[in-house]
Amino acid sequence: MSATSPPISARQRDEDRLTELLAQGVNPAHDQECLSLVYQHLYDNLRPMLVKKHGADMDGRRASKQFTDMLNDFFVRVMEKARDKQAKQPQLVALYSTRELKNYVSRALLNLLIGHSRRRKSRANAAQEMEYLFRDFEVYFKHDCPDIDFDAALEQFDRWDTNGGEQERQWAAVLRGRYIDGLENEEIQSHLDISPATFHRRHNTALAELRKLLSM
Repeated sequence: MSATSPPISARQRDEDRLTELLAQGVNPAHDQECLSLVYQHLYDNLRPMLVKKHGADMDGRRASKQFTDMLNDFFVRVMEKARDKQAKQPQLVALYSTRELKNYVSRALLNLLIGHSRRRKSRANAAQEMEYLFRDFEVYFKHDCPDIDFDAALEQFDRWDTNGGEQERQWAAVLRGRYIDGLENEEIQSHLDISPATFHRRHNTALAELRKLLSM
């Protein structure tokens, strides 16, 4: 009697599909599917993981640390699978895969925060563990931008990502890197492959444009 393979979990199936898409290299046609796969992973795993680890009364600092650990584990699993699949131009594809995966995670996290923001405004049932994380992001953003509404800024980042031209997407990438991903300036420069001068120009221009748009 032949042994049967264990069933593949939904998470493993999604990770395998994401790895397959990333290993194919640059293909804008895959963007929405990749973003949806990453978003589903965050949505499915964030709340249960936080509650299981710390309980319903966790504080924001512990929640953020646990969230970061979860993302790191996700990166390691997907990129290890990707290395096994990359037969042609492995270094180039690995670089692309890492950058694109980080971009998808950043945009998926932005979408999660926007969803939480909208539930708060509509007085819908908003998960307490997400509220801790949301407040952490908001406090960090307001430290640099006390005059800008955080909820409105999230919505504008998404509009730039989704409907903007090249310049608007560049603005979104810089501000997401700073205020959603929590990266240092040097890390954003490395991830986007831009010089310090270009980073500061885009960052300052993006904030100025954000203030102008949200003041209308």
